[in-house]
Amino acid sequence: MMTRRSAIAACGCCAVTMGVSASAAHGQGNASGGGRTSNPGPAQSPRASATGERADGSGLPDVHHVAFVVADRDKALASFGNAYGFGRAHKFDLKSPTARVSNGVVGFNLRAGFVWSGNTLLEFLEPVDDRSPHATWLRERGEGMHHLGYLVRSVDHELDAIATARGGVRPPLLVQGDGSEAVRWVYLESGVANGAVIELIERSPAAERFFEQIYKVTGGRMPL
Repeated sequence: MMTRRSAIAACGCCAVTMGVSASAAHGQGNASGGGRTSNPGPAQSPRASATGERADGSGLPDVHHVAFVVADRDKALASFGNAYGFGRAHKFDLKSPTARVSNGVVGFNLRAGFVWSGNTLLEFLEPVDDRSPHATWLRERGEGMHHLGYLVRSVDHELDAIATARGGVRPPLLVQGDGSEAVRWVYLESGVANGAVIELIERSPAAERFFEQIYKVTGGRMPL
């Protein structure tokens, strides 16, 4: 499984609104050298993937999902499924009417889809308007990996902990999804992690209910 450190080193929203009714697979609901040897070091003891590495249990846990921005969600899901043998997809329309983007825009819509890759979720996000940061990403960079998503115990706690490491300044936020949405989530600006957008999703009963729908269809499992 990709760990926090390896994932951030490797690349540079799931914007979850919970008032959506999502359909099952392929349906539509309403509402991503040289011969050298090395000493691997001491074995690491296993830990629950929903728990961070700080002494108080905070900190980014294992990656919850990897998200891609695409021009056509259905084509992307079909392409990935055929090429890599992923199973059933969970697709839905994702509406975030109160999500606040750093440029002042409030609210945007996406088409979303998830598949289970064996140890993490893959999310595919298709912008359906020009209001979202995903639309900007697609226009300026084309299709590709957009963000790494993490389930955390407290968004505020994580932001404060990151601020401590940054001289007392909280990281700039690309999107704040803490308006009328049932689940608290934020995107950190990509400059915080060397070009990667990081999503923090607050783990709550509503968040777990939402993702359990996805796991039920895709065959995945909720982190412990």
